[in-house]
Amino acid sequence: MKLKKLELCGFKSFVEKTGLVFQDGITCVVGPNGCGKSNVVDAIRWAMGEQSAKHLRGRLMEDVIFNGSQEFVPLGMAEVNLIFDNTDGRAPVEYSGFAEIQVTRRLFRTGESEYLINRAPCRLKDITDLFLGTGVGTRAYSIVEQGQIDRIISAKPEDRRLLLEEAAGVSKYRARRKEAESKIESTRQNLLRIRDIVAEIKRQMNSLNRQAKKAERFKQYRNELREIELNLAVRRALEVKAELERLLAQVAESEDREQEMAGRLEFGEADLEARRVNLLDAERALHHAQENMHLLQNAIQRAEGQIELKRSEVHNFEKQVGRLSTENLSLAEELNRNAGEQEELRLRRAAVQEELAEALAAAASALAEQKTLEEECRRREHLVEQGQANATELVAELSRLQNSLAHAEKRVEEIGQELVTNAAEREQLKSQGEGLRQLSFNFNENLYTMRKLLDSADQELEVQLRGLEQLRQELAAAQARALELQDTHTRTLSRLESLREMQDKLEGLDHGVKAILEERDRLREQGQNGIYGLLAEIIETEPEYVPAVEAVLGERLESVLVSTTRHGRQAVEYLQAEAAGRGTFIPLALREDPIQPLPEPLLAQGARPLLDVVRVPEQYQPVARLLLGEAVLVPSLEKALELWEHNGFHRVFVTSDGSVLDPHGILSGGSRDAAGLLSRRHEIQQLAEEVERLRGERGQVEIRVQALRQQIAEVETELEVVRGRRRRQEIEVLNLERELKRSADEFNAVSRRVHDLEAECDRRQTQVQELLAQAEGLRREIAAKTLARADLLRESEDRRQALGAIRAQAEESAARRTQFQVAAAGLREKDEALASQLERLLRTRAEMEAGRSRREQEVLSIQAEMTAIRAALTQESAALREKLAEKLAAETALTQAREAYERAAAEIREQEASLKELHKNRERLHQEINDLRLKASEFKMQHEHLQESVRDKFFMELEHAVAEREAAVRAESFDPQAEHARAEELKDTLQRMGDVNLTAIEEYKELEERHSFLANQEGDLIEALDSLEKTIAKINTTYRKEFRQTFDAANAKFQEVFPRLFRGGKAMLVLTDEANLLESGVDIVAQPPGKKLQNITLLSGGEKSMTAVSLIISLFLIKPSPFCLLDEVDAALDDLNIDRFNEIVKEMSASSQFILITHNKRTMEMANTLYGITMEKMGVSKVVSVKLN
Repeated sequence: MKLKKLELCGFKSFVEKTGLVFQDGITCVVGPNGCGKSNVVDAIRWAMGEQSAKHLRGRLMEDVIFNGSQEFVPLGMAEVNLIFDNTDGRAPVEYSGFAEIQVTRRLFRTGESEYLINRAPCRLKDITDLFLGTGVGTRAYSIVEQGQIDRIISAKPEDRRLLLEEAAGVSKYRARRKEAESKIESTRQNLLRIRDIVAEIKRQMNSLNRQAKKAERFKQYRNELREIELNLAVRRALEVKAELERLLAQVAESEDREQEMAGRLEFGEADLEARRVNLLDAERALHHAQENMHLLQNAIQRAEGQIELKRSEVHNFEKQVGRLSTENLSLAEELNRNAGEQEELRLRRAAVQEELAEALAAAASALAEQKTLEEECRRREHLVEQGQANATELVAELSRLQNSLAHAEKRVEEIGQELVTNAAEREQLKSQGEGLRQLSFNFNENLYTMRKLLDSADQELEVQLRGLEQLRQELAAAQARALELQDTHTRTLSRLESLREMQDKLEGLDHGVKAILEERDRLREQGQNGIYGLLAEIIETEPEYVPAVEAVLGERLESVLVSTTRHGRQAVEYLQAEAAGRGTFIPLALREDPIQPLPEPLLAQGARPLLDVVRVPEQYQPVARLLLGEAVLVPSLEKALELWEHNGFHRVFVTSDGSVLDPHGILSGGSRDAAGLLSRRHEIQQLAEEVERLRGERGQVEIRVQALRQQIAEVETELEVVRGRRRRQEIEVLNLERELKRSADEFNAVSRRVHDLEAECDRRQTQVQELLAQAEGLRREIAAKTLARADLLRESEDRRQALGAIRAQAEESAARRTQFQVAAAGLREKDEALASQLERLLRTRAEMEAGRSRREQEVLSIQAEMTAIRAALTQESAALREKLAEKLAAETALTQAREAYERAAAEIREQEASLKELHKNRERLHQEINDLRLKASEFKMQHEHLQESVRDKFFMELEHAVAEREAAVRAESFDPQAEHARAEELKDTLQRMGDVNLTAIEEYKELEERHSFLANQEGDLIEALDSLEKTIAKINTTYRKEFRQTFDAANAKFQEVFPRLFRGGKAMLVLTDEANLLESGVDIVAQPPGKKLQNITLLSGGEKSMTAVSLIISLFLIKPSPFCLLDEVDAALDDLNIDRFNEIVKEMSASSQFILITHNKRTMEMANTLYGITMEKMGVSKVVSVKLN
């Protein structure tokens, strides 16, 4: 997926549509600071899905839209297109059929945004998934922006591991794992809700069980009464109840089916997620097969090329062997001739050396006389030569001066002609400029008026924008505060309601205590008014002392306060009769023992009675004294042990955290599993106060939010009016400026031309004066130089005559020496010639022998190399055949992988269709349930009317009467008058029994069935949860394996690249937690040459940069990204490190496409394509490209 083309329009400083085409190899983007080079990087990141305006060097996302300049108005939209080459097939399988993939992103000033892939609308997630695992992405190592090198070094180890994850291609597994964990959390929440419902049903079943037993007793009396009354009511009720029961049964059956469908949906979703993970594995296998096929094809092409190359080498070697053999035969003949010539030269040289010795002796006597005369000659020759040199210099100077004079005179004549032409053109241009000046004056007056209006609109707009921004900031702060208060209020209220519900339902109490408190009102009706409530309800204390009080009282906090022991006995008897459990009852009329005051030693050591920190109503004081009178509050458990061991106080010691030491030395303490009754009541009070405070504050904040929204709407309306007026004025100003600029440009051009002509005229006149003065000076200088030359010639002639006399004497004395020297020189030259010839023959013979030996060795070397090449050729031919066989196997594997992927995709589509159909069936079933409930409500209203009538008249439920009286009502033996007396008697009895839940038995059975059904649902959810956990385990296994392999490979490459860039040293990657590969961070330890091994944070700035570059290069070497974008990465490197960095980049450009933003000339030199970014117009970037060889 190499980047083919980037298109920008309206993005930052690129106002006009601009395109950059990226070829293979290295592309450099250059330009001065501030011209918009880094905007190219921002555009690529933005189009690939970057969501942080800060990472795009902005404050708001709309900052990427061109905001206007002096010559251009702001635009309303920014658009960036990225075109990728997909011929390598690295894109996800759904895009494998496209040779090119185009990714488009648009943003409008209204806040709307669009994402497109191949011009089809898509989601941001689709674009993110497109680049997952390819090494390309907004956070991947393929894009290294300004400052990222420093961030890689200073990043936390946990953040640095993201680079290796992208290289390992496991980022998609992380996303899938996150989705599966979300489903697990949802399933767990459903499981918790079902368990809460099951617990509640269980509690209701216990209550209904007791009610059903009472209903059985009630039925015995009710049967007789049904025989007498209910005839007419039952006759109608039978008709209504039959229809109602039918409808309710259908509702219950449909609800059960709906719950069953919900369970199947949960299970189906979990199975679908597992299939999607399998699809990812199939996709990875397909990609692996495709990459393997591609590698085999490349290997076969290389092998065929190597074979052809080796065949050509063998042919060339055979030709060389033939040539070398022919040359050796010629050399053998030359060696024989050389040996005869050497012997003849040795004899001739011996005779010449004897004659040379005699000539040298005769020449030595004449040498002394010659030396004296030659020294005098040299002195006089120097004087003559000096005079000649001075004369030559004068001649050259005279020639130069005469040429300069001729040139000056000719130039004065040419300038005169140019001045005449200049004057005529100046007059014409001055007339034209006067007309343009008047036109510009008129435009300026109109423009001044419009600019004043525009400045006024700008000031008004700036004031309103500042006000609007202030209001928006206040609104954002208020909304954030409202959300925070809402979240806090919801959590606090939920906790409060849960605690109140637990308190209302008497949760945490023994069954016996709950039974007494639930039946308290009925017992009071029967005359048992002595039950007051729980002990925990009357005790008050400060929060810090609650653990101490709860620890001392323990289970007694659940005791029930009664008036006397008689009331306690009645309560015990009731529990026994009802088999409802056990309970503790504390009468208010207690036998109290006097409480001894606390000894002074205890008080002196920080102890105090626990009663001092407890508050109870006056009537319950005896109970508090009895239960807490012997308890002593001490600062710590150590102090309690000290008092108990050394002072012998027989008291109960308790600390504020709830640790207890009894008089016998028994210790109890530790952490509490759950809050006690006192803690719960105190927490309810605190939470209630907090809920009221949060509700009031939230109301005030919401009022403020509404007010701010209203103000913002009003300001925005006014702002649109001002913007509209300003746009119209701005257009008018732009038109006037354009006309003014056009006329001003013409006037300036004319003025510049007039000014240039006048300057040229002045310059020419000045030049004429200078040339005339220069000519006069040259004439004077020529006359002076002519006189000086004549004087030098006379003096030189006198010196030459004196030198001639002395030279004659020297020549006479030298003639004799020369005669002897000539003879000796002839003999010496002859000797030297003979020696030279002999040496040449020896050297020639050595060279010929060495050449013959070298050629023989070269023949042997070539023959050995030919043998090796033929062997290698045989091996490579065999290897080629193996590669061709592997290619056939790879094609089969690729076909199988593609079929496996298509099968997995088909299974997912089939599963999704099944789940979709199941969703539709569930919705239809839900609608059927609503219709049935509506019909049931109509019959229920009729039934309720009958129930109300029977209840008012007979104090009983109609349903039971209908169930048991159907046969009796229709019997002919029914006699209303005979049974009337008995009915009155039975009514009195039933009325004394009070209200009875006659539906308790049926309700108990229904709850039992519902309990069983929900238990099955709980099992289904547990099974789905187990399936999801297995899926996550499988993902984690694959994730660990891929990450481990990539980490080891990256570490190995890092240890190779680091010493290559540093020319020595060593470095390594270290996992911060080897046991936890899913979350372990990655540290860098480096040792540059000449330094100790140390953490990277201790290195110098340049060393840090080179180390980070080493890491990025290592990742590329183990998994080359299709393209790499480096934004001024080389800025911190010196020339030496730049060369090393460029060397590696050039190597990697063979497999990856590199785009570099740079200022460095060395980096520019290696580019294949060079893009220049300029700003010909202020605030607007323009692209210029150069393609290099």
